[in-house]
Amino acid sequence: MKVQPRAQIISAIICIAILSATAYMLGKNLTVDRMLKYDEYYTLERSVGFEKFDDWLSVYSRNAKTAKKPPLQYWLTGLSIKLGMDNLRALRIWSVVFYIGLLATAGWLAARVSRNVWSAPAAMLFLLSSPLLLSLARSGMLDIGMSFFLVLALLFFFEALNKPKLWFACAIAIGLGALQKAPIAILMLAIVILSQHLTSNSAFAWKNLKRQPFFKNGLISAIGLVLAWPLIQTFNYGSRYFKEAYQKEMFRRFKPSGDEWGKEDGPWVWLDWLWSDWGYLAIIALTAIVLVFAIPRFRRDFWLIGLASCVAVILISFSFAKGSIYMRYLAVVLPMISIILCAVLSNFERARFLPALLASAFLIASWPNLTRVYSDNFDGGATKYNHDKVESYIVAIDGVLEAHDHLIIDRTLVPAGAYGYFGKTTQEALVLKLSRDSHAKEFKKRVSAFSEDTANLYGLIATDNIHTLQATGKPYVIVKDLGDVKVWKLL
Repeated sequence: MKVQPRAQIISAIICIAILSATAYMLGKNLTVDRMLKYDEYYTLERSVGFEKFDDWLSVYSRNAKTAKKPPLQYWLTGLSIKLGMDNLRALRIWSVVFYIGLLATAGWLAARVSRNVWSAPAAMLFLLSSPLLLSLARSGMLDIGMSFFLVLALLFFFEALNKPKLWFACAIAIGLGALQKAPIAILMLAIVILSQHLTSNSAFAWKNLKRQPFFKNGLISAIGLVLAWPLIQTFNYGSRYFKEAYQKEMFRRFKPSGDEWGKEDGPWVWLDWLWSDWGYLAIIALTAIVLVFAIPRFRRDFWLIGLASCVAVILISFSFAKGSIYMRYLAVVLPMISIILCAVLSNFERARFLPALLASAFLIASWPNLTRVYSDNFDGGATKYNHDKVESYIVAIDGVLEAHDHLIIDRTLVPAGAYGYFGKTTQEALVLKLSRDSHAKEFKKRVSAFSEDTANLYGLIATDNIHTLQATGKPYVIVKDLGDVKVWKLL
């Protein structure tokens, strides 16, 4: 399809306007909302932990080294705080940057895959129709950054097929994605390459790609960058790193068989997530993916079948995962679904404006849900905690703790990361969810075992859960009464 320069210019202007308006909307009230998601406190404590412990090559959580997460966004947040930025602004600003980058790269790749310049603003508008993505963009969560680096790697992969030197740029994007949260980009690109046998375009076959010097060097660089942080951490932790970072956080979470590990929803929960986020757009988008596999001319399109295969693998893994999976994981698939939808719609006769028109219609229809992100903290089901109230709880605890005292915190009141962030001491706290029976039993077990220790044991507990403390049979005293929350000490 021949593209008119005038259409390219108009499309580019619209895209710049979308990106500018989005950045302004997200940036102007970045610190007004002081309600933080549970995991945002992890981001805060891990970000300040580098300077707190004078160690920028280890991630700290609850005042102890952790192997669970890589450091990229924590580094960026920590450096921003060190340079004087307000902590809440530093927490959220990088998600905004990654979100703007995600919109731009998804739009660019959509235009290239669909061969339709109007798919660029359309893909952006489809993504802007997602309250989930908007919520993640104004939070300190890692998912938007991971999604951005995935799409960036896919974009460089696309361009490198004609400009081989860009394989190195693709490798850097893959490496940064692995440093952000997980090495999902290299897995998705492997799926794209493996899916080529479903197309008639053998030029993209693995046997041809591996003969290209730039591709081989780029692949070696990507593998080296993905392995860099794990190798550094292996020196710190030994085999414990891979057990925590890969076996537990990835393999055990997504493996399709074995003991249940925290999964509370059915296998098709992702359908509910898509519906609650995108509504009727989810039906159209899933239909587009089915069409890619069903219609021969779509199956012959290397990129369409590659992206559709990536989406299918991820959604199937959601269905069969035995561990805890969350709505925010959709951040990885929504950009690819948007690109596929734009490409499928662009294949209709005289339909070059159809993707943009449909995306505009759904953005308008989703506007009430998008405003909920600001008005009543829509966040895809995540629980939020008041930043100032949590800080007051930790300050109250800090006021009574001595150097060798022990601490148990009810995590329904204080997220685990909040203690490492707000607390002045560097001791590790035990965090339990005392409203859950299994944790209440663990609490009683810990308190019973504590009688052999000579140091003091303190805790933070909701007034409504005092019966849990009483059930231990141990004498205690309320050190501070904060109304609905008590600071207690075991006698």
